[in-house]
Amino acid sequence: MGRRSWDGPIAVTVPVTNSGTCIGDEVVQLYLDEPLGSDPRPLRALRGFRRVTVAPGATVNVTLPVPPDAADRAQAANDGVLVVHVGRSADPRDQRAIEI
Repeated sequence: MGRRSWDGPIAVTVPVTNSGTCIGDEVVQLYLDEPLGSDPRPLRALRGFRRVTVAPGATVNVTLPVPPDAADRAQAANDGVLVVHVGRSADPRDQRAIEI
């Protein structure tokens, strides 16, 4: 599979909903699977984050830019597919994968 070329900036937008009764803060984190160093396995690397405050019952859309050089490395590690992981922590169970 060939690599996708990007005509402009890459960004991922995710909704964050506060289902509680108090104002809440959340840190949305963006990870990419990248080959790092001499290890041939792709390793999940933090490439962006944003802290947001969300009112009770509200939803806020959070947009995180994907660094172009990191996107290129991540595509190379995944046979030309850019996979972005977004979540509240580094734990894969707290993340959702998005294929771009």
